[in-house]
This record gives sequence, structure tokens and C-alpha cells, in this order.
Amino acid sequence: MAEMIENANALARQLAEIDARTDPKVTSFPSGAFILDVTIGGGRYAFEYLPSKNGFGVSRIDSATFGWEGFESSFEDFDSAKKYILNLLTAASRPV
Repeated sequence: MAEMIENANALARQLAEIDARTDPKVTSFPSGAFILDVTIGGGRYAFEYLPSKNGFGVSRIDSATFGWEGFESSFEDFDSAKKYILNLLTAASRPV
């Protein structure tokens, strides 16, 4: 459990190094779950880990449907979800 939270903290540091405007914040829970809130391209995203579902997800917070529980994008492992969030950041950083 502690390893997943450390992975989230490491990703938060990486995102802040790439772009300080991402303003990453990790919230961890006794169950081992975590939420990494991050700003990408003006939108707020949540990168989550839920041990009870043994999975990871990324959702855009500011466009979420009230009362909806679940992920917009689901992943079986940390690295796949990490790659997804880094790709979002890369895409948002490209000039239009």
C-alpha cells in the first residue's frame, strides 16, 4: 500500500517539474487509496487508486456528472494510468 502512495507522490513531483501550473496534490487514505489532483490545460483531473477495485482511473473533475461514481478512463496498473496523464499534459502543452 505504501508503495502506491509513494508512486503517486513521485508522479506529483514529476508533474510539477514538467509544469508548475499542474499544481499536483496527493491525498492518501488509510485503506491505501489515493487521489492525485492535477491541473492540465486549464482542467482539473483526478488520478485515483482504489484497492477495493484493484484498479486505477483518471477523470476530469470539472466536467464530471454529479453523483457519478467511477472512472472516465480505467487502467489495470499504475504505469498505464501514469502514461495516460503524462500524455494529457504533453497534448495540452503543444501549441495550437
